[in-house]
Amino acid sequence: MSKTIVKIDPNAFENEIKKQGLKIWWLAEQLKVDRKTVSRWLSGKVKWVREENLIAAAVILCCSPETLMARSEITLFATREDHTSAAHSIYSEKLLSVLTPSGKFELAEIVIKSLLSPDLPLITLANLYIELANCCWKQNKLSEAENYALCVLEISERADDPLLALRAQQHLVTIYSKGGQLTKAHELIELCLSNPAIDVDPEIHARILFDSSNNLGHAGASIDFICEARQSARDILEKSGNFTFMHEALYELGMAIFLMDWGRFDEAGQACRRAHESASRLDFKQGICFAKVIEADLCSRLGNHHDALKLFREYYPGIQFGDTGLYEALGAGIFRRDGKYEEALTLAQVGLGSHNKVFQAHCSLEMAYAHSEMGNIKDARHCFLQAKASYEQAGAFGRVRRLREGLLFTRVGFKKKVSVLKCVSPSSRSIRAATFGYMIDPPLQNRA
Repeated sequence: MSKTIVKIDPNAFENEIKKQGLKIWWLAEQLKVDRKTVSRWLSGKVKWVREENLIAAAVILCCSPETLMARSEITLFATREDHTSAAHSIYSEKLLSVLTPSGKFELAEIVIKSLLSPDLPLITLANLYIELANCCWKQNKLSEAENYALCVLEISERADDPLLALRAQQHLVTIYSKGGQLTKAHELIELCLSNPAIDVDPEIHARILFDSSNNLGHAGASIDFICEARQSARDILEKSGNFTFMHEALYELGMAIFLMDWGRFDEAGQACRRAHESASRLDFKQGICFAKVIEADLCSRLGNHHDALKLFREYYPGIQFGDTGLYEALGAGIFRRDGKYEEALTLAQVGLGSHNKVFQAHCSLEMAYAHSEMGNIKDARHCFLQAKASYEQAGAFGRVRRLREGLLFTRVGFKKKVSVLKCVSPSSRSIRAATFGYMIDPPLQNRA
């Protein structure tokens, strides 16, 4: 006798009995079970029956056994094919691009992790790891993001897939750049640009050039070289037909920041307005806030402190995800220029918690300016040295040079020397060229 039991659907069972016009006691006799047993099946008090009893009942009731069975719980779960299809859709349909305006990267991470399975095809699994890396760095989980990207790199070697390797390396560039590891990021940029697979996917090529421009900007390279790399990325995307309003917003936000850094305020203002327009079309609230905070910094540098403070206080609270250290540094500068030194120091202190050494250095530098203007030369000198050390640790050698050429250097008690600046040597010649030798434009002499 079979010991298999199956789950019965009491409603379906009752409907079939009524359709046949049968009595419960008669059906029980035919099945050779107690009448109370059949009553319990119909009431749902007993949900599981022996398979042979259900088959026998189906024969008597002139229906298929499946008609009397409850829907299997197994059918409520995704099949292996469902998992594979969903996993493929995550990256092919660009889920993160859809979620970026809302900033719901934690939700995306949970969804993607729910699809991870050792049964997935290797390339599909690698692509999910790439999306997880993307989610993590956007939430400042840089070590987790790096681990996922390294897993993809390992899979690309096993699969002998150069394009997959390039995608992994591009994400590592972003992660290292976000973390202020500029030397490490630049080495990978060179590796990516020399990869023959780079021309296969225009979007990856553009992203690498875009990351290169950010890396150069953070390192303190000439604005001309930053603009050249950024424009090249834009040209590739526009030529491929993949340039979106999101690309436009991010492109212009970066341009506004770097142009401002080099004192090209008119161009920075134009870039800021274009960024705001594109972000508004997408309802990209975080991008709108970024643009308005940059606009506040521009107002402050041009002496319009009232509007600068109003804009900053209104839009800074809206910056809720990503590493906000840069915006703390901008805010500290806005407060400092209006003589609100305590507020400047407080905000800069918050920015020191950034994951990015360059952003930490920006905040230390704002603290140095504030202390200098307050007459606290000892504290100013200490903060200045902190900023210099952070820039050096990040590989931002162009910024170290600008520190030595700026007015703050003498304000805090250092004497200018004619000799070439000595600093931690970059690990590659091209990095020295990119961050140190490309200083064609005159440095911004007075950031105070």
